[in-house]
Amino acid sequence: MFIVLEHIDGAGGTTQAKALAAYLKDIEIPVEVTAEPTTESKYGRVLRLMQRGYELKEAMDSLALKEEDMEIATLIELLYKKYDVSDKQILYSILYTLDRAQHIRRIKSLLNRGTWVICDRYKLSSLAYQGIAKMGESEESARLKQEDIMEANSGFRDPDLSILLDIPVEESLKRIDKRGETKEVFENRKTLEAAYNIYKGYFEDDSNWSNTKKRCVVDATQTPEKVTKEIIRQICANFGGN
Repeated sequence: MFIVLEHIDGAGGTTQAKALAAYLKDIEIPVEVTAEPTTESKYGRVLRLMQRGYELKEAMDSLALKEEDMEIATLIELLYKKYDVSDKQILYSILYTLDRAQHIRRIKSLLNRGTWVICDRYKLSSLAYQGIAKMGESEESARLKQEDIMEANSGFRDPDLSILLDIPVEESLKRIDKRGETKEVFENRKTLEAAYNIYKGYFEDDSNWSNTKKRCVVDATQTPEKVTKEIIRQICANFGGN
């Protein structure tokens, strides 16, 4: 079983992934927790630094990576000829696609062994965060960009269940501020509002889902314990069990 938790920042995705894994282990179901961007691939490690405010070159220097190590040019040529790679959204999307291509191999290996995989964010996060319209960009241009992002990710395995941890942007910002940590580049009202709207729109559109590609929405403003119980209830409702 491949379960993905999608959400904007501050929704508690890391907490819920760990709590769900603990529950599954208690009932003797083998499970692994993973997240995107990953820490295993060079692309994931670069992304994590860029989310903290590093420029691409700074992140590569910090990790002692050379340009030829990143293999970015080929993907730009194949998938993003129409875009300017100086557009950071597109650059992020390229890096996420490369990171995900390596990540999915690990996920498939675990699933083939009968291990459940819980992933904190997956390909819908690329749509939500990299599909945001830039200042001055038309709705039509943003829509086409979103279509291209989904096309670039269409070859990756779909989750068996995608769970949207639903939290209003106002509450998200309160939680982020409460952490008292340096904010990442996406942790601002404008980005979170745009990402939230894309997530909600995608989850509410029935045409995006099927009997083999399920989704549910969980109120993430509840206590962590209640959110975990609701996630478990949704899994049982969709796939059977107590």
